[in-house]
Amino acid sequence: MSLYVKSVINALIKGVFIALLFSGCGDSAGSLDRSEEQHPLLRKAKAKLASQDTEAAIKLYYEVLDSNPTLARAHLELGLVFDEHKEDYIRSIYHYQRYLELRPNTEKSQLIEDAMRHARLAYAASLPNRPSDAIKEIASLQDEVANLQRRNRDMLVELERLKGRDVARIEPDAEVAVQKVDEPAPPPPKKNDEPRFYVVKSGDTLTKISKRVYGSSNHYLKLYQANRKIMKSPQDLKIGQKLTIPEL
Repeated sequence: MSLYVKSVINALIKGVFIALLFSGCGDSAGSLDRSEEQHPLLRKAKAKLASQDTEAAIKLYYEVLDSNPTLARAHLELGLVFDEHKEDYIRSIYHYQRYLELRPNTEKSQLIEDAMRHARLAYAASLPNRPSDAIKEIASLQDEVANLQRRNRDMLVELERLKGRDVARIEPDAEVAVQKVDEPAPPPPKKNDEPRFYVVKSGDTLTKISKRVYGSSNHYLKLYQANRKIMKSPQDLKIGQKLTIPEL
């Protein structure tokens, strides 16, 4: 990544950080955030961050989430730390997404979506110009995110158990939260002898096409592999291009 591109991205992200930390003072999500900010470990983590001890802060944030994985404010602040201090964009995006799942009605949602877009842009700009290497790295990081999701799911179930509640009788809202963490892919379409095709439209990406044809955006690498003859990289899409849609 060139110094110019990196400086522009960092400037954009920093503006989002400031807005995230101080916006939403009048909304209900903002009130919940301020209430969660009083968590003792969360306050210690912020103090460590203020003293520039980033690693200690991260460790404390994870201790908070180990004790309560539904503490939305901890996810938001940890996302900001990975984004601004560590440039670990995959982890930052994961924690931004968890915050939005736990605070679906927050007025900060657009700001956080912007932060995730900037993180994706920064990550894409940091990749080497070797598509095969990039694909392997993305697949590895997807596995890591999936592991984090499973870890959160297990912690939610364990939290319910510790509260003395039967896991099989978890309230409907709690069941939805667990399902959102895991987000299983829908069953694959029935096999068809006739090959399937998709014509690329304006604004399409492989992840959007995967979501449209499979019901999940996680199969974009399969689309790329099936169309390597006409695509130089996963970003090499042209309007009107006819893509083969392989069976899952």
